Amino acid sequence: MKTMNYVINYLIYRLKSVNEHGVHSPFVFDLLLGTIYNRKAYYSYKNIENIRKELLLSKQTVNCIDLGAGSRILNNASRSISEIANVSAKPSKYAQLLFEGCEEIAAVAKGNFKKLKLENIRQVIGGFDEVLPDVLKKIEQLDLVFFDGNHRKIPTLNYFQQCLEKAVESSVFIFDDIYWSEEMKAAWQEIKNNERVTVTVDLFHFGIVFFRKEQVKEHFIIRF
Repeated sequence: MKTMNYVINYLIYRLKSVNEHGVHSPFVFDLLLGTIYNRKAYYSYKNIENIRKELLLSKQTVNCIDLGAGSRILNNASRSISEIANVSAKPSKYAQLLFEGCEEIAAVAKGNFKKLKLENIRQVIGGFDEVLPDVLKKIEQLDLVFFDGNHRKIPTLNYFQQCLEKAVESSVFIFDDIYWSEEMKAAWQEIKNNERVTVTVDLFHFGIVFFRKEQVKEHFIIRF
């Protein structure tokens, strides 16, 4: 039933979505042409896609601890890296748009960071409820937040409210899988209605939130 609802939601999204020609906001129009529809091949894309290929072929297995709503497809605790990459990794265009819990999976990610020579990443391992408050205490403001964890309504809204305290006008919040379930759809609707949120962009697989004070409150469903 969840899969059928997901397909229906996608069809509705496609019917309602527009491209740059249906957008009358200068800010969102520039966002579409300069970022969302920008197909420029940045320097790291090739290396990242090579890592993706390695993960899809990996026979390594890890014991997963689901701290959120779980997976619609993978229910077993012991999973291969190739299974996780096939189900959980974002398609290239979504992962590239983002360019800018589990200890065993985190260890694999750490190895990939090393391969990519990324030295400015600090991993914090644990459930959001446990680690997020302490992390936020050490941060003055949040420039970009990608919410991809517990795909339930109340936890998602709790994380949003906590991070909202460190948001500024230039902050960008990105919520993964906003159509993953009815709970996530409801959470996304409440986030859109928040008085501090001015502009949202719905790309189906995730939603982007802006807090620009000079903007008239508008919500856009963009074909991607």
